[in-house]
Amino acid sequence: MFCTECGTQLSEGSKFCSNCGASISIKNNVKEVKSGKSRLNQDSSSEKEFEVNPSLVEQTNFTYESSLKVGLLCVVTFGIYYLFLLHKWIKSINAASEKDFIDPAVAIVITIVTLGAAAIYFDYQIVVRSEKLAKSTNGNSNPRRKNLTPPTADLKNIVLYGGIAVFVMQFTPALILSLIFTVYININIQRALEYTFFTQNPN
Repeated sequence: MFCTECGTQLSEGSKFCSNCGASISIKNNVKEVKSGKSRLNQDSSSEKEFEVNPSLVEQTNFTYESSLKVGLLCVVTFGIYYLFLLHKWIKSINAASEKDFIDPAVAIVITIVTLGAAAIYFDYQIVVRSEKLAKSTNGNSNPRRKNLTPPTADLKNIVLYGGIAVFVMQFTPALILSLIFTVYININIQRALEYTFFTQNPN
């Protein structure tokens, strides 16, 4: 038997939880145990789920960035421009989701503190969520995407393993190479999100 409030295992016949003091309803507890769910399990599973909202995808305004602009600004600022992009990407993903992924400002601080290590996780999650959002709005069968190029099929692997490579290379003499990889990854993430949010080149 488990507490429906905090999930603590209780002895049979308990009327109150020894951990949180909640009143124990035998009837409700039995139902939840049989279904394999307690309140604790429901909360933890909901945190792992990414709930998409197709109507919010349609309403999200995501601005176009030319590849030349992304590349030049990343190189000239030695990757600092990436932080601006990260803020923009996360803000858009949050706007189209039932539940925020993470506060963009917090993500930037964590990325700086971890010397870019956290960016690997953030970039990967952005691509995964972008893909789910695009699928929720009929992917390339949606007429609004007829002039947009879908992201490469293995973009998640490119972002994940490319991000790891960039993180390692920034501590080696191959710093210039890491900047080139960073530019390539950033451009691909930008294009993936433009595809997700129906963003056309204004020119």
